[in-house]
This record gives sequence, structure tokens and C-alpha cells, in this order.
Amino acid sequence: MPKIYLRHFLYISAMKKKIIGLTGGIGSGKTTVARYFEKMGIPVYNSDTRAKELTNTSIDIRTKICALLGEQSYVNNQMNRSYIASQTFSNPTKLAALNAIIHPAVYADFEQWKNEQATDLVLKEAAILIETGGHLLCDIVVVVLVDQEIRVQRTIERDQLTRRQILERMNNQTTDDKRKEVANYIIDNNHDLNYLEQQVIKVIDEIKKLT
Repeated sequence: MPKIYLRHFLYISAMKKKIIGLTGGIGSGKTTVARYFEKMGIPVYNSDTRAKELTNTSIDIRTKICALLGEQSYVNNQMNRSYIASQTFSNPTKLAALNAIIHPAVYADFEQWKNEQATDLVLKEAAILIETGGHLLCDIVVVVLVDQEIRVQRTIERDQLTRRQILERMNNQTTDDKRKEVANYIIDNNHDLNYLEQQVIKVIDEIKKLT
């Protein structure tokens, strides 16, 4: 059985639905990990996917983003992501303002989704769970860690971004040391998929024992 790093936590009240927060840096493979949780019967809310959907469908969000970054923020009623990235990833002030528009809407959407689930456990996948303070609203935090060079190469292959673009995005996320500080469970994704799945199964078993 693969080694899993655990930090046990205080007893969680059995009176409410438990939220598992899943996070990791760009290219860490957290979406793959989320699929294994879903395979094991735990509903998954992908914050990044829903954020993209909400930014394209919410008139309120669109109005606020255009006021912040200009009308070029949308093309053919779709968010102009390359333009948004060029305006925010090297500008922490604008990035924070953009997040302040999007994240409350995603939080409200998640709460509605969570209440619709019939299970005792739900999983919230978010790339910047810690940066937004979202981990404080989770009962359990699971962090996926991968060596930086592996993350860079995976993201180059997946997103066709340059190394510089990827490192820029990494610099706008928290560090792995900070992720470790708040993690209840740490999953190592430096190896093959079988190794990864066995870790997820072990984590789920541990969580279920505590709920």
C-alpha cells in the first residue's frame, strides 16, 4: 500500500454534510484525483469548471468584469480568457478584484449544489481553495502534491502554454509548503495512476471512519 501522509483532526460533528476540499497547484492532477473520489461514490463539484460557466452566463458577473477590465473581456458572449489572463496574472491588484467578483458567485452556486446532494460527503475541487480562504469552510482538506518540473511538463502538454506562462500562473498560487500546513491528507502524484488510485482509496477509507 502506498505511503500516505495524514494529519488527523478533531472529531467532526455528524449533524451536517461533510465537505472535502481538494486542491493542488496547476498540473498537480487534482482533477484526476477528483474522478477517483467520484468513482467511489462521492459527488464532486469542480469550482474551476463552474466558474467558467458562471462567467459566461451571469449578466451580473459580466457587467462587473467589463467594468473592471474593459469590454474586451468578452467576445461573442464568451469570456475572453487570453485577454483576462494578460490583464490579471501579472497584476495582483486586478487579479484580486477579479476573484472578488467571481468567488462569491461560485460559493453560492456550490452551496446550492451541496444541498441537492443525497450523500453525507461531498467534494469541492478548487485550484485556489487556500488562497481564497475556502479551506476554512471545509471539514477536511486533501492536497495533491507533485514535483514542480513534472507539473510544468504536464501543463505544457495539456494546455499548450509556454514555460514562462505556466511559472507565472504558479507564482499567483500559494506554495506547496502552505498547502501542507493546512492539509489533513496529502496525496503524492509523482508516480503512476495505480499508485495514485490506491492512495485515494486509502484516504476515503480513513475519512469514512471519522464521519
